[in-house]
Amino acid sequence: MAVLLFPDNTVLINFAILNRMDLLERLANGNGRWCATVAAECDASARQPGLATLAEATNIFGPPWFPDTTELQNTQLLRDELASPAIAPTATLVRPRHSPS
Repeated sequence: MAVLLFPDNTVLINFAILNRMDLLERLANGNGRWCATVAAECDASARQPGLATLAEATNIFGPPWFPDTTELQNTQLLRDELASPAIAPTATLVRPRHSPS
């Protein structure tokens, strides 16, 4: 099963502007997923004029994915390296957990 994963809110906003959340639901075909950050962005955007249909995204994508401890550690290592690339040691990422397929 292919998963349709949204890394940000931009595409969702475009569907809402066109008032075609129905088309987005059809494209996702029950396989759409989102992370907690995108869900929060979508919720905030749904309160903007003309974007109320974004509230339907919860029905399309279900509960958001939250990072586990390993993913949070990897993110912090990457952020530290990006903040000071000249002085930060090369990060060794922790082995990721099994990704849903």
